Amino acid sequence: MNVAKLVTDMPVTIRPDDTIDEAICQMNLFQMRHLPVVDSGIIIGMVSDRDILLHTGRSCRHEVNRIVVDPSVTVPQYVNQIMSSPVHLISYDTDLARVVELMLQYRISALPVGDDSGLLGIVTRTDLIRWCRDFCETNPSDVVANSMQPQVLTVDSNDSATKVAKKMYEARIHHLPVTEDGRLVGIISQRDVFQALGIDPTDLKPDSCQKDIRALILMTPKPTTAAPDDPLAEAISIMLQNRFGALPVVSGESLIGILTETDILRKIQSLLAAPVT
Repeated sequence: MNVAKLVTDMPVTIRPDDTIDEAICQMNLFQMRHLPVVDSGIIIGMVSDRDILLHTGRSCRHEVNRIVVDPSVTVPQYVNQIMSSPVHLISYDTDLARVVELMLQYRISALPVGDDSGLLGIVTRTDLIRWCRDFCETNPSDVVANSMQPQVLTVDSNDSATKVAKKMYEARIHHLPVTEDGRLVGIISQRDVFQALGIDPTDLKPDSCQKDIRALILMTPKPTTAAPDDPLAEAISIMLQNRFGALPVVSGESLIGILTETDILRKIQSLLAAPVT
């Protein structure tokens, strides 16, 4: 199976000399998280809302930023200062399994589609997850327990933000459930940590950060959860509708797993590798 049916044709693009303000406006206007960067018809990079957050401390979402920007630091102003380059260009004929492999290997969330004539479209992690949801709807017996991670790293609600960042860095993960006396009380994302500390916990060692902010302050309280026997398609729908990157899995009051976007990509790999019957 190739990616042709998943591609968004003629995506919104940005130029390398456009301002980051313009990129934010485009992302908000078109409800997108990734923009191909095109110069004279040639794609030269990709810029994401995460790139903007990591390099400027600004969010493309309508929320209050908690980062205190150091006035001595020069903040990038233009797209070419923060874009990811070079890009992994794929074609309409690229096998879907190869797309998933690239996203997992390089930890990327969008791939431009093009040929000798230039940019033709874009395929995102969300497109793949939506495909997986639709596929799993035909098999309601496929439940969350089959795809979740049963071994879950957690942090305590009284842990410092520095400790949270260190756990994320060491495990190379983007989400951590927060517990209190063994009960799930919240979840913290990579974005939460960055906005509190001004660092990306999975890219930079947080050894120098000494801010004493408790996980209780950073977390999203009372997170939406799934049960292990919930249909996988139903859990994926919840993640898509709410733009969640992860869903804690509970049995009663006990946290027994977590379902992430990466787990869903691995699920797609297994589906594509299964023999056709």
